[in-house]
Amino acid sequence: MFITGNITRFADGFDFAHQQDIAEVKKATEIGYEINPFNLTSGVAPLRAEVVEQTLKTIIYTEDHFRFYREVPKGKALSNVVQYIKVYGYGQSENVFLPAGENPPFEDHADFARGIAYVKYLGNLRIVQHPATLIQTHIMDVIAAENMAGARHLARQLELALFWGNSKLGPNGTEWYEFDGLYNQVEAVYDLGGEPITEPVVNDIVQMVLDNYGFPNKFYMPPIVYSDLMKQIMGMQRVLLPTKEGGYSVGAPIDVIRTQAGPVGVVPVFFLGKGDFRCPLKKVPAAASHANAATAPASVTAAINASANGAEWNKLKVDTATIRYAVTAVNRYGESAPVYSDAVVLETADFGKSINLTITNASSLQNPPSYFNIYRSDNGKDFYWVKAVPAASQAAGGTTSWSDKNEQMPGYYTAFLGEFNSNVLEFLELLPLTQVPLAQIQPAIRWLLLMYATFVVYAPRKIVTIRNIGLIDNSQVM
Repeated sequence: MFITGNITRFADGFDFAHQQDIAEVKKATEIGYEINPFNLTSGVAPLRAEVVEQTLKTIIYTEDHFRFYREVPKGKALSNVVQYIKVYGYGQSENVFLPAGENPPFEDHADFARGIAYVKYLGNLRIVQHPATLIQTHIMDVIAAENMAGARHLARQLELALFWGNSKLGPNGTEWYEFDGLYNQVEAVYDLGGEPITEPVVNDIVQMVLDNYGFPNKFYMPPIVYSDLMKQIMGMQRVLLPTKEGGYSVGAPIDVIRTQAGPVGVVPVFFLGKGDFRCPLKKVPAAASHANAATAPASVTAAINASANGAEWNKLKVDTATIRYAVTAVNRYGESAPVYSDAVVLETADFGKSINLTITNASSLQNPPSYFNIYRSDNGKDFYWVKAVPAASQAAGGTTSWSDKNEQMPGYYTAFLGEFNSNVLEFLELLPLTQVPLAQIQPAIRWLLLMYATFVVYAPRKIVTIRNIGLIDNSQVM
């Protein structure tokens, strides 16, 4: 007999049984899917081995997502203050043709200028309890796993800062902890005003680079903008390629656009399409990000300027616009909860006038703000970031002002096209990514991952920022 209890009729393997007997057999032999070991009390489930596959499955970003950081030219910083020389001109004389035997009428010289960039400090603190180093794991060594995770976390922040970093967000525009990214260093701007990128537009932007003595070679864009461009171009130029199985593959990736300046590589960049950092895709937070974040403002007021001053509200392509703002205060620890303004209604006659914001600090200012993030909602849409403004006052009840001319539209995409080589820009490292052990003061192992570096654009007009990019249906990011 192979089952104890009241079930005895199956000793020879043949016989009839009551339904209750069959149910008891089923229960006794069921293995189940329960994963809590304290609930494995019936059937043969307590005998089931728990097996964890011995491979770490990565379900978030990897090194392949850090496209721009991998490709940006890199150099060595020799000090925490990087100084470099830029040449702006080779001479001033308009005519170098002379009468025979005579000297030029005046002496000539090149125009040089010195640029300065400050090295910034990146770090990530990691900790592993000592028992975790002793137990058997089904993946790599736990410290190695934490090192890999820390390096990727730093690389993600670095990739975002290379685009969106801002070094002038300290109070009153003083030096901040970040270096400047492309968005805050590039001087040439092409504004699409919510329209999609097309092939003719690409050639217009290439011409801007040529006019500033650049030779464009790369076009970095969000993946969804890349997809949008693919739909337009591949719709006109259908490609059918035979496969080895005898069928056909449809379409082909656009790696290069051939322009009047030569081939320009097209590079979709994952983090250009994300709203994780201070950028036009960032939505207003619902609550403070840290207990020590800056104290939220007391109020924000918005009013239309009395006269036209070059605002660009016509880009909204509506007859009447209802504009509303949300403002958060930020310090080195994090961002406060938002404070909202009343709605402002723009009529057609107001489209050339800015909207002037006044941000008032709280009367009880526990954590003074370093700067403010300003988010905007157009005609009832979601609030997206449009500007970061240094705090003009860190005093209780102090005010900070800013005028919105709709230069940056909320919820639209950004791309960069230009000449990308070491003569135009460089990522300079004083200390490459390094592991620094910390003193062991408890049964845990703590260490820092550190990097000291800065990012310099030597020729800020040889790259073009393409802002306010819409999609084919002329929509914002969803």
